Amino acid sequence: MHPEWMDEVDLDVATHQAALKALSRINTWSLSDRILWPSIRELARAQPTETIRVLDVACGGGDVTLRLASAAQRSGMKIQVDGCDLSETALAVASQRASQIRSSSQFFKFDALRDTWPSSYDVICCSLFLHHLSAESAEHWLRNAAQATKKMVLVSDLVRNRWGYFLACVFSRLLTRSPVVHFDAPVSVTGAFTLNELRDLAARAGLQQARVSRRWPARMLLQWSKS
Repeated sequence: MHPEWMDEVDLDVATHQAALKALSRINTWSLSDRILWPSIRELARAQPTETIRVLDVACGGGDVTLRLASAAQRSGMKIQVDGCDLSETALAVASQRASQIRSSSQFFKFDALRDTWPSSYDVICCSLFLHHLSAESAEHWLRNAAQATKKMVLVSDLVRNRWGYFLACVFSRLLTRSPVVHFDAPVSVTGAFTLNELRDLAARAGLQQARVSRRWPARMLLQWSKS
């Protein structure tokens, strides 16, 4: 695992905000929310009388969270999507975005490796976060998520391979002007897990029967349902 600029606690606020805006553009292009949405939609369809509560952990600027919330609103199903993050800068950006589109999504500060996890959510998910962690911390995260969720854990992340590294190098520069993203994008791929590594992490964390599958572009999705 290699350090990323985005993980620095003293990152300049304006630089951080610009990086979050750039990441939102990449998430839009790569359809990041659509990797998670089908599983959430199917759960809601199976339980139409219940409000399905979704928590997007390490939500960053909240763009994926709010796209999931918008998809839920368009579907007409009872789904509430909230987000949490450790960064005050990211939470401020996410809350402002939610206010601008009059979203019901709530954002709150949360340290996923140290704080007590909320137990009121049916789905706990994250997008492009797990690669920031060491294998030990990722296993710890998965175990806590499985214990906290009522019904499902979803993890969308990068796959460590040459194709992913190439895409990260090329499209981070084509789609953004952020030097933080230019540096972090390829570093993220080198710090990511392979499909088999993620399967092994899930097994060690106690997520039996977890499914890990490939997603476009150079992504993977872990899905685990609580019995």
